[in-house]
Amino acid sequence: SPQLLPVLAAAVIVCCTLALGRRSPPAWARVRHDTSYGVYLWAFPMQQVSVRMVPQLGFWGSMALAVLLTALMAQLSWRFVERPTLRLKPRRPGAHDPV
Repeated sequence: SPQLLPVLAAAVIVCCTLALGRRSPPAWARVRHDTSYGVYLWAFPMQQVSVRMVPQLGFWGSMALAVLLTALMAQLSWRFVERPTLRLKPRRPGAHDPV
C-alpha cells in the first residue's frame, strides 16, 4: 500500500543509522577536531545565506551549499576561535578522574 512505503523507508533509515553509528569510522574518516559546536552555531545562518543569496539553486541546491558553507565555517571557527580559546583553559590534574 502507498501509505506503508514512508513507514518502511523510515524504519530502514533508522536501522541503518543505528548500525552505522555503532561502527568505528575508517581511519581516513576519523575526525581530528570537534567541530560539532561550530556546526551548531553556523548551520542556520548558512542555510539562510544560501537561500537568500542564491535562490535559483532551489531547495536541494541551497541545502547542499549550506552544508558546504557550514562545514567550512565550522572548521574556521575551530581553528581560529575554539582551539585558541581552549588553550587558555587551565588544566587541573585529575579533573577527568571518576568520583
